[in-house]
Amino acid sequence: MAHAVAGLKSRCTRNGTPAIYVNDNFGRWRDDQHAIVARALAPEAPGRSVAQLLRPEAEDYFVVKPKHSGFFATPLDTLLTISARTP
Repeated sequence: MAHAVAGLKSRCTRNGTPAIYVNDNFGRWRDDQHAIVARALAPEAPGRSVAQLLRPEAEDYFVVKPKHSGFFATPLDTLLTISARTP
């Protein structure tokens, strides 16, 4: 599955379409995108190979979700609305 998503992401990147990552902070309220990605890429992290394959790039968006939903109390709806209007 991760390889299929990586292929889709590559096609999107080639077409200038950024990816939007929605991640849980797992209760670490001071963590930002870089800390979350670094934790996922740590040698002892379960799923590290998936995180390496799908790591965000500079042009991608990253949303940290505080609860179960990626839409609740996050800017995801705004990002999707803006992305839909951008050619």
